[in-house]
Amino acid sequence: MEADEPSLFRLYGRSRYRRVVTQAGPAGELLEEKLRKENERFAVAAVAFCLRHCAEFRQVFWKAICQWPKSSSDHVPSDPDRVPPLDVELAPDQWADLRLIAEVAGRRTVWVIEFKVDAELEPKQDPTHSKFVEPKTGYGALYKEWEIDSGSDLRYVVLGSVKLRAGGSTIDGAGIRWHARKWRDLAQLWPDTPSSLMADLYSSLAQLPVSAFAMKDVLPIRVSGGFGSAAEAWNVLDALRSIDYCNFPSSLWKIEVTTPVPHYHNLGATLYRSKKRGGTRRILESLSQKGLTVRDHLLWAGYETGPEIASGIRRSIWVCCDGEAGAEKLKERLMSRRRDDEISIKEKDPWWVVISSGMNAATPDLEWFNSVLHDIAD
Repeated sequence: MEADEPSLFRLYGRSRYRRVVTQAGPAGELLEEKLRKENERFAVAAVAFCLRHCAEFRQVFWKAICQWPKSSSDHVPSDPDRVPPLDVELAPDQWADLRLIAEVAGRRTVWVIEFKVDAELEPKQDPTHSKFVEPKTGYGALYKEWEIDSGSDLRYVVLGSVKLRAGGSTIDGAGIRWHARKWRDLAQLWPDTPSSLMADLYSSLAQLPVSAFAMKDVLPIRVSGGFGSAAEAWNVLDALRSIDYCNFPSSLWKIEVTTPVPHYHNLGATLYRSKKRGGTRRILESLSQKGLTVRDHLLWAGYETGPEIASGIRRSIWVCCDGEAGAEKLKERLMSRRRDDEISIKEKDPWWVVISSGMNAATPDLEWFNSVLHDIAD
C-alpha cells in the first residue's frame, strides 16, 4: 500500500482518536486502555461499513460469525448457507457493538455482536456469567428489555474472546441464544483474491493489530541469520503470544532482549501467571499437574545466540518446573514426541526443561513454537 493511498486504517490513523501518547506508570496504562477501546470501536465501524457495502464480505461474515453452530446441542433449524438481506446498525446502544437484523425462516432474527480485540469480557458482557442477566446493567438483560415485545429470535455473538469456546447455548430465562467466534474463524474464510474493499479491511485489521490477520505474513518465516533478522523474530514472537495462537492474553507475555551472560543474547517472550481468576488460572493449574510450576513465570520462548551454539542461533522454549521430579517427567514425555529436537534439563532454582531446535529445520518458526507449546500442555 502506497503512503498516500487512502484506506480505512489510514483515515483512522489520522483521526484524533488514534493520537494517544503512551506514558509510563498508571497514566500510561490508562492511555493504553483508551487506545485499545478505540481500536475495538474502529474494528466495529470498519466491519459495519464493509457489511453495508460489500456483498462478498457479507457472505464471509455470515458463514464465519453469524450462522448458528452446526455442532450445537440445541435442536433448532439450521440457518441458510446464503446470507439473507441484513439491516446493519452500528452501536445502537451501550450493550451492543453491532446489531444485525434479518428474516430467517419467516421470523425476525436479531444478532448482537460483542467485539473484543486483545481483551476479555467483563462479567456483564459474558453470557456464561450471572451478571449478564442482571437487571439494568447486564448486556443480556438490556438486550431482552430492548426487544421485549418484538417476538424475535435473539442471538448474542462474542467475537474475539479468549475464554469462550465456540459452543452454542440458550440462556435460561432470557430467551437469548449465544455462541462465540474467534477472529481466526473470519480470517480463515477470507478469499485468496478478495475485492479491494475486503483487502483494505484485512490490512486495516492486521494493523490494529488483530493477530489472526497480522500473522498471515509471519507464518512462513524461518529466522536463519543473526539478529539482522531481529524484526522478523520479533514478529514471530508477537504472533505467538496472540490469543489466536496460544489462548493466553498477550498482556501475560513480555517480549524483551536480554544478555544473561557475556557474549550471549536472547530475544524472547516470557509467559507470566495471571493474577485474575478464570480461564488462564485453570490452564496453569492443569499444567502444574503435569509437573510444571505455577510460579509467577511459566515459560520462555524465543531465540538464543552465543559462541557455544553450533548453528549460531537457535529457537528454544524454557519451561519452569517444580523440582527435579517434575522436570524429569516433562523431559521424558517430550522426548517421546519430539525426536528431532534437543531436550535437556538445566539444574537451577527453579528447574528448567529446555527444548531447542537448530535454524536449519524445515518447520517455520511459528509452527515450531506452537507445536512445542501444544506438546507441553497436552
